[in-house]
Amino acid sequence: MDELKNIRDDIKNRRFIESYIVLAVGLVILVADVFGIANPSMISGIILATLSAIVYLTVLERREFRKLSEQGNIEGITAFYPNRDNLLPLDRIINTAKQEIILYAVQHSTVVHQYLGLLEAKAETGCKVKILLMAARSPDGKVNPNVAESESHRRYTGLLAQIEASTASFQTWHASLSPTARERVEIRVYLECPIATYTFIDRDEPDGFVQVELLLYGIHVSDVPHYIVSRKKGGRFFDTHRESFDRLWAKSGTLMPANQ
Repeated sequence: MDELKNIRDDIKNRRFIESYIVLAVGLVILVADVFGIANPSMISGIILATLSAIVYLTVLERREFRKLSEQGNIEGITAFYPNRDNLLPLDRIINTAKQEIILYAVQHSTVVHQYLGLLEAKAETGCKVKILLMAARSPDGKVNPNVAESESHRRYTGLLAQIEASTASFQTWHASLSPTARERVEIRVYLECPIATYTFIDRDEPDGFVQVELLLYGIHVSDVPHYIVSRKKGGRFFDTHRESFDRLWAKSGTLMPANQ
């Protein structure tokens, strides 16, 4: 009875229709053959009708898929990456910025090791730079408990040490900037446990966009999905990401110099 219910639900929801058509036609031909009423002409007609129905259903399915794809474009998702394999290198993304660069992540290891010089150059040429990283410690000096929580979502250990190392690197780098560049660079730290990272490029400009990385529980960072949302086409969907970042930025604290 459960199987009959499943079949009924499948047909009602237009699931596996092609398979059920082939099954039904096969049973009809089998019964006709058993009772001796099958003939080659009839069988050929049934097969042609079956093939026509399957082709038509395939067309309907492709139409539905196209609607979903077009809906995704309407929402402003201009690119989707199931993992990091085909992502553009971060330096190429940063280099497209004309007005503002916003980097929100956990420990920013790649930025610290490879792109501080590029960010400095962009700041010198007029770009504003905002960097938001996880706080290793709370204002009272105690270890931020959300660091351990965030690490429990991952496939590796040592997150606290990585955040502390990145924090020290950012402090040293910020202090070394020219007065002009330093005025354009803001670095803040947050206590909350992150579930995504954002890279905003010129978010208030017509051609602005955000690249989002989803921090899925238990998944290696190289395998988490990413997508890009444009400001021009994203509408409310883009604004949702901007609002989320602004709320966290407002709650965060300024990264203090190393000697304070």
